[in-house]
Amino acid sequence: MSSRSRGYDVQDRTVQHHTHKRVWGTLDPFIESGPVLGRKVANIGFLQAFFSANPFQEYHFFLMDQGVGQELQNWVGKNYPELQDAVRIFPRTALPQALGTHPYHCFHLSDCLTHQG
Repeated sequence: MSSRSRGYDVQDRTVQHHTHKRVWGTLDPFIESGPVLGRKVANIGFLQAFFSANPFQEYHFFLMDQGVGQELQNWVGKNYPELQDAVRIFPRTALPQALGTHPYHCFHLSDCLTHQG
């Protein structure tokens, strides 16, 4: 019994190596303007640790606002220029097609996007 999506073959207990890129996706911009709040500090800390570890070949951000996407792209260019080509910013409307064409290794969805208060 092999599971290509998980990359683990249950029968012979081996990790399967994939030939496709490891792609991470998210709906969260992580970079926000305005007053400094706890979530904003945590988001920046997460991105710094995440991009320093650089566990994926591509990072896809599906955002509602082009301005926020530009802020994120500028931040990446300033802080992680080596990742500029790996960080891809798409409009949120591109998400359905991307889900159908990219085998995402991991996809992130934050509670603050679904339960805003």
